[in-house]
Order: sequence, then C-alpha cells, then structure tokens
Amino acid sequence: MGGPLWSVFSFLSLASPRLGVLEARFLGNIRQRSKAVIVTVFIVLLAGESLLQGTFYLDPVSADEPYDEWARNFRLPGPEHGVLIECSALWATWYYLPQVSNVEDGYPLRDPNGNPLGPVLSNRDWCYAAMEGSVRVQHGESGTTYNYAGTSPSHHINCSMYFGHNIGYNKFRVADGPFGDGVRNYVLVPFRTIAVDPDRIPYGSVVFIPEARGETIPLQDGRTANHDGYFFAADTGRAIHGNHIDVYVGTATRNPFPWVKSSRSRTFEACVVSDKSIRSALRRLHQLPQRTYGLSVEKVLVRKRGY
Repeated sequence: MGGPLWSVFSFLSLASPRLGVLEARFLGNIRQRSKAVIVTVFIVLLAGESLLQGTFYLDPVSADEPYDEWARNFRLPGPEHGVLIECSALWATWYYLPQVSNVEDGYPLRDPNGNPLGPVLSNRDWCYAAMEGSVRVQHGESGTTYNYAGTSPSHHINCSMYFGHNIGYNKFRVADGPFGDGVRNYVLVPFRTIAVDPDRIPYGSVVFIPEARGETIPLQDGRTANHDGYFFAADTGRAIHGNHIDVYVGTATRNPFPWVKSSRSRTFEACVVSDKSIRSALRRLHQLPQRTYGLSVEKVLVRKRGY
C-alpha cells in the first residue's frame, strides 16, 4: 500500500466496551476492512493527561439510546422535580403539510431565482403551500416535499381570496426533511415541532405542556399514540410573536389538541425543560440521521503526554 492517508477529527465520541466513552481528538491512518473502518490512531483524551496509541476498529452502529426510541414513540417519561423552568402562559395555533397533486394549468413552484421547480399547482394549493411553509407534491405512491425559501419580487401569485397575509411572493426549494424544514438545519417532526418567537423561547428549547400529556394523536402509519407532552422549538414564522407558538401536526387534517384554540385569550401553562437527556433526544429527532461508529480496540498502549 502507499503512504498513509492522514485525517483529523475533532471532538468525536467513541464508545468502547473496555474504555467506556471517549471524547477525543485523533489523528490517524484510515483504511477500509469489510464493513468496518480500521483506524490506527493516537488519541489524546480531552479530560485527562494520558495518550492512547493503538489500532482501533470502528464499526457502524445505531446511535439509538432509550431516550431516542421514547422520543420517536411519544413515550418520554414525565418531568422529574426541578427540571421544569421558566413556566408561563402561552397560546397556540397549528400548521400542517398540505398534500397536493400537479395540475396542467396552474401556478409553478419557483426557486428564489424565479426558476420553475417542476410542480404546477392550483391557485388554492399554491396559496396554502405558501401559507403553511411546506408542501408535499404527490407522484403516484410517492411524493416530494418543498419548503419555503424566502421571497423575491417576481412572479406574484394572488392569495387575497384565501388569506390576508401577503404571501404571493414566496419561493421554494426541495426540502431536506420528509415533512419539511425548520430553522438551524432542523427538520420538522409531526406533533413534536413548534414554531416560536426566539426572543421568547430560544431555538432548540424543549417545552413541556401538561395539557398535552396523554392526548391521543394520529401517527403517520395509521396507528395512534398518547402524547408525552414534550415539544421542540425548531421553527418560526412571520406571525409568531411573544407567547404565541405554532404546533406542527404533519399531514393530519385536523387539530388533535383541545388546548390549541387559535385565540390569544385561550392560554395554557407551558414550561421549558432542563433535562439534558430529553433535550438531546428531541434535538437528534430533529436532525438528519448521521453515521455513528462503535469502537473496539486492538493493541492499546497508554503513556503520559509529552510526545
């Protein structure tokens, strides 16, 4: 073989049955062996003064933890004493993902440069797509989701017969997430995502709503689940200000939450959650999947730093 391929990785979390979880920086020679990746590395432990030298095998493994599964299935445990902070009164509206079909004579979805993206929608479907911020255009059994991508002053669509907001200049792009995209590279997750005013609720916050816990919600596969009460601040909107949140319900055609009244006067209690496990699980749920590796060790030498 030729010379080694040197690559630098920063702040990688490695899990080893013998060494536990290592938060490490490493510089190593990477080569492929079957489905595993063999790494000959020098690992500098960030929390200590030791240097590990040896050959390591990185095997692709699932990043799932119990909290990740609970987050996906709305089974997160109830908040323990002391993890609910900054409780206040909020009011809520709801938004969803319209599912539409192409028409022959209609209005194209356009990118920020004004170029047609392909789908052509009826006037009503176009306006509802602009209002909701995302839309799924069906193609037989499958579909493509498009997301709000800003505005531009060309190709105005008249939506005044449906909404009072000026949304006719909205432009789109293909979404990264199957249900659309929020802020900060988060994807939208039905019945988990809320749109917030970041001056009131920072992006990435977890909000617990006691009235939501135990409410029945329709899942995408036709089953139902009882909601655990947790929501994640991953989106915003031009009409979201102060103590107003917008609850995302995916492709559901009705609002399943009795406490979502779409009225400023109909408030409910909500609390920001400080529990790190719950916050991390809901953050991962709103991020696109990434490959994670498990670590097994062959020939490890430990010596003090000073190389």
